[in-house]
Parts: sequence; C-alpha cells; structure tokens
Amino acid sequence: MLKQTLLTLICASILTLSASGQSADYQKNIVTKNTPKATITFSLQKIAGIGPSGSTSFGIGTFDAYSNEGQYKGYPKIKNRPTGLRNAVSYYYRLNEYQFYYQNYCEGIFSKEFFMENAATQRWNLADTIKLSRKPIKCGISVMAGYNAANDLVCIIDVDNNGDFGDDVLRPVTMNSFMVDPEVAVPVYTEYVEEKVIKNEKLRVLLKSDKRRSDGEKIELMFSFPEFRYVKFNYQGQPFFIITETEVSKSTIWIMPDVPNFTSAPNGRGIKLDQLVSIGDTDFRFSGYADNGNKITLTGDDLSGFSTSATANSKIAAKPHSSTKNKNIFSSQAGFLAPHIKGVNINPLAKDIAMLSTADLKGKYVFVDFWSTSCAPCIAEFPNLKAAYERFDRSKFEIVGVLDERDESITKRLINNRSMIWPTIKTNTKGTDITGYSVNSYPTSYLIDPAGKIIALDLRGEDLMNKLSALIKL
Repeated sequence: MLKQTLLTLICASILTLSASGQSADYQKNIVTKNTPKATITFSLQKIAGIGPSGSTSFGIGTFDAYSNEGQYKGYPKIKNRPTGLRNAVSYYYRLNEYQFYYQNYCEGIFSKEFFMENAATQRWNLADTIKLSRKPIKCGISVMAGYNAANDLVCIIDVDNNGDFGDDVLRPVTMNSFMVDPEVAVPVYTEYVEEKVIKNEKLRVLLKSDKRRSDGEKIELMFSFPEFRYVKFNYQGQPFFIITETEVSKSTIWIMPDVPNFTSAPNGRGIKLDQLVSIGDTDFRFSGYADNGNKITLTGDDLSGFSTSATANSKIAAKPHSSTKNKNIFSSQAGFLAPHIKGVNINPLAKDIAMLSTADLKGKYVFVDFWSTSCAPCIAEFPNLKAAYERFDRSKFEIVGVLDERDESITKRLINNRSMIWPTIKTNTKGTDITGYSVNSYPTSYLIDPAGKIIALDLRGEDLMNKLSALIKL
C-alpha cells in the first residue's frame, strides 16, 4: 500500500512537470544520429520512489573495521567512530567492485596477484581498466551500526564520504525489511568515472533490519536505494516513460506507457542490454547506457515516430518484442526462441549425458538454471529443483544447470550429497557456449517450452512447481 501511494504521487508530479514546457525538455533530453542504424539517446533524471522492480534490498556482510587482511585493507578507515554502541558492526557497500579493486591496486594497497586473482574470479575484462580511475574515488558507502543505551538499533552513515563520522549523526534503523520509505532515505555523496572524467552523484540510501531475522542481538542490515531514473518521451503521438533503477541493474530498462501510477512491472518486462523492445509496431534495441546509467540509447531502423506532440490517451503498447513477428529470432526474452546452450556435463550423477546441448532437448520443457557457488539463495533453491526433477518424467522435462564456479569444494559437496542430480555445465570453460544470455545476477532462470521458446523467467519454489504442474500431465 505504501509503495502504490508513493508512486501515485511521484508519477502525478512527473505528469505535471511534463505538461509544462515539455517540448523544450524533450529537445534537451534526446539526441539523434542519422546512421543506417539510427540511434536515439535519452538523458534521464532521478526521483525518489520505488521503481518498476518493486521494493528491493541488498544484504552484505559486516567486517572488522581494523582488519588488515584481504579486501578489508582497501576499506576506508573512518575517524571519530561513535562510542557507546553495543554489538557495534561496520559495513562498506561497494558500488563499483572493479573500480574498488583497481584503485587499491594502483595505490599499492592490493598486490598485483590479489588484483588479478579477483579479476579472474569476477570475470572482469582487463581492457576495461581504461574506463576506470587510477586515482581513488568515492565508490562505496561506509556505515556503522549498533544498539544505543535505549536498546534501539541505530546507524551512522558517512554521508559526505570524507572518511569521518564526526560530522555525521546517528539515525534509527528502519525495523521492517519489507517496507521502503523514500522520505527517510539519506543522500550519500558518491563518485564515478565517465570518459576519464570523475563525476559525482548523490544516492538515496536506506538502512533496514528485521528483528525476526537478526536472531536477538545479532545485527544484520539491508541496503535499499529508493530512487529511480526516468525520462518522458513521445512515440507516434503517444507518451511513454523510460525508467531505470539505481542499484538493481544499470543494464536493465523498462519502457512503460504514460500512466498515472504503477506498483511494479510484471516479471520479465525489464529490457536488458542488447535486447529488443516493441513500441507500437516498431522494434528497437536497447543498445547502450552511459553516465552511470543517466543516459540510455535505443537503436532502430526508423526514428520518425519520435516527436514532441502527444495525445491525451496512450493506445500504443510498449512491451518486450514479440517473437510472433519473426519466429526465427533468438533472444533471452520471454516469447523468443531460447539461444542454444551447450557444454560438457560435469555432474557424474547425470551419467547418461556427456555433451549437453539444449538444441537436442526440443520436445521437452527445459528449466535452465544459472547459479553460482557464491550464491546462497541459489543453493537454497536446490531442494525445490530436485523435487521437480524427481516428479516429472525425463521424456517431458529436463533441468540444465549453468554453473559459475567460485569454489570447487561446494560443487563436489552438492554432488556427493546428491543435492544436484541434473546435468550441469560450467561457464568460462572450454566447450561451453552460452552466447545470447547476459546474466549479471544469480540465480537467473529460464523455462523453455517444447518448441524451444522461453515462456517464463526466474521461477522459484512453489511458483516453478505450480507452473510445471499446469503444463505437464503426470
């Protein structure tokens, strides 16, 4: 209810702003280039509120503020830490992992071996260091939390990122991890690099906790970023929004009709980088983002439908491109043919399969599970996957695991305990081909129908079992 009320007010204010002087704003926010594949770039503005993916929070681990080991050596040593807090813990939320490791390597804090080890683990492209700053920038958020004399959970945030809590204040921690109130979020000064220029931006940050998950006095904080970026544009005389979110993913956008309010977009409606979106009967590709996600570029054959005039009611739908227009298009979007996956099966429990290819699985429902040994929610889902795998016949249903292996011992344990009994391939391994899937978070999953078309994304737990039960007759 809170989310819907906030968004009604937010979007109403956007509409009011757009109605006055919209033509001038439009000219500022859109740049076109007349090329064989024309591009159009939108400049977005930020607003407090909950975006299309709904209320989202991120959990990270605490650290010893005085530790001189591993990644902790690169964390800021904050002066004037508040005293008198019971069970005090420290957090450092890294906004840009690559920049964090690179700048500490350039400063001599991290060794070359440590930097290269993490670059290999994170699959970073070393050529991209040209886009980073050798000079340290403020690419993280420092927080300390604890219980005060009144036994209230409080926190202090280095809001100006100056390495000193002395000019900051203790704030109450929101004690409900399912609620996000943008009005109590704190603007925190951060920096990023764009075309070798260091720029700054304030991010709204909200610290939350849930006593039910905190196990008495144990402190567990969740970071939330209740803001999103948007721009209003017109296509074929009808108004739309492009929306992105601060920390969910800069490589995902939503294109939505100009409506007075929304709660959250349906699952699968986000458009990832290089994917297609249909606006009316015209297809465009989300081809790039820049300036820390503040600029979004679409590519298409014809940009003539974009204009500065709009009618009152939008009848043109903006939605992920539908494969009904071209049944031969492969894309990792719902409604498209699923790009083929192939590789060497590393799971001896699925001994009947050596080389795995989803192209050979037509005629079956196939659940493709992208997971990582560093992802606890991925592994927590395995009992549900195992239950589905044992319930449905192999002639009708198959699971394909795509493993990002950071810890080989975890993979062996899952196999030895028979927690993972379906065929699995490893990413970044000779013979593996997952071209067409831009997976940047785990778990990510795709349900493919017998014709090879993606029909659902990110099904988990009972949702997966209910979907399969409705599709597959026992």
